[in-house]
Amino acid sequence: MAMAGEIDAPEQNLLLPTFQFQHQSITLGSSPSREGLPAAGSRQLYDSANSTQGQVNQYDAMITYPFGQRDQAVNFDLGVNIRFIEAGLKNQELDKTEHLNMALPMLHATALFNLPFKGLTASVGGSHTEYEQYRAYDYKARLNYSWDNGFGLEGGWQHQQFSIDGSDYQTRFETQGPYLDLRYRF
Repeated sequence: MAMAGEIDAPEQNLLLPTFQFQHQSITLGSSPSREGLPAAGSRQLYDSANSTQGQVNQYDAMITYPFGQRDQAVNFDLGVNIRFIEAGLKNQELDKTEHLNMALPMLHATALFNLPFKGLTASVGGSHTEYEQYRAYDYKARLNYSWDNGFGLEGGWQHQQFSIDGSDYQTRFETQGPYLDLRYRF
């Protein structure tokens, strides 16, 4: 018997959106040197023409919504990644400096695969945008292990590319390679 104001409905398993925040510091240089090694936690890479030097700070704020139940073998997340870029880039050939301070909205998709071992998952995900003279994309293939207390370990391969094709400034740089991250899920 239901009382007034009560709803007799089956229990629902609501899927909530997830939020992720990431930061990367990238040093661009035209030639490697032992004295110019980047600080711990940053990466050094070279643009395709080896003519640009500078520092890039990248902040990613991503919100995704899961499609499918988390206990299924394959799940999909779709969402938006807002990439904030702060950079000071100098083109050595043109002797020109460009300061970037921008936000790029990117579409994001991830396919998650639950593996037969407790706490172990695999996923492939990527973000992409083309906006005026800017083009950016990245993708990651990764393995995740999560402990019961919320901590997790994630590792895999990532590839990232960013290019500017403007009338007064053109450059393209990319980074790729293995990575390892410590995670915490609230």
